[in-house]
Amino acid sequence: VMAYMVEDFYREDAVMDFPKGGSGEMMNALARGVTKHRGCSVETSACVEKIVLEDGRAAGVKLRKGNRMIKAKEAVVSNADL
Repeated sequence: VMAYMVEDFYREDAVMDFPKGGSGEMMNALARGVTKHRGCSVETSACVEKIVLEDGRAAGVKLRKGNRMIKAKEAVVSNADL
């Protein structure tokens, strides 16, 4: 995505837009969208020890702090490096 944005920057009449409030506002909007559904939550700044797999699918996460396990109802969303 960044390469695409940099390429566009040099085009004639290029406009570079940024989210109002900074990039963190995109994450806040995502969290609001998730948490408006009953039973759904968003954990931030939580160190994940491992992604728990069941039948080859991500089924939850095990957090480092408190050795807590969070089981996913439908999906696990992560920005972890691979």
